[in-house]
Amino acid sequence: MPNIVDDFADIRAQLSALSDPVVALVAERFRLEAQGDTKTAGLGPDETHAVTVETAREIGRLDDQIASIVATSAAGIIRQVRVLREISEGVYYADNDDHRSDGCADRLEASITAGIERLAGMR
Repeated sequence: MPNIVDDFADIRAQLSALSDPVVALVAERFRLEAQGDTKTAGLGPDETHAVTVETAREIGRLDDQIASIVATSAAGIIRQVRVLREISEGVYYADNDDHRSDGCADRLEASITAGIERLAGMR
């Protein structure tokens, strides 16, 4: 039988992640990206472009939402860092067509900083 005391840190981390909306938003963002990649398999260039643009719009909308939230868990902050990396690398954006609002990466960086400060007890 598992010892709840031994598992408490893991259970607490899981519960914290569940209450952090950033975790769900980032999961949805990467689900959309994977779905878009799957949809384009075997399509011609025009169809691939159409699917890619539509997926990029949806991902851009989610990136803006993710950048507007201060994570309440370490899991949320880690996921925001992953999104910031994707933004900086230009992942999933065809023809340099960025569907995020201006300053999304800057707002995301500020949210990450605020989340770290919150978890560190500085806010």
